[in-house]
Amino acid sequence: MEGEWINGWLCIRCNFEVPFKAEAIGIDDFGIYFICPRCRRRNQLESLGHRNGALLLRQTGK
Repeated sequence: MEGEWINGWLCIRCNFEVPFKAEAIGIDDFGIYFICPRCRRRNQLESLGHRNGALLLRQTGK
């Protein structure tokens, strides 16, 4: 899947595609994440910095 573009985050447990939505992103003491609405798996994200006033995030696969 590396190098392919999708229209959302992809759950690493069930492969459910979660649309990109700012309200779906969480942050706590363990880092940045989204919760899969299908299987409830916590999927880690990491910050790549800012571009044009927007925070850039990448899914880590953890």
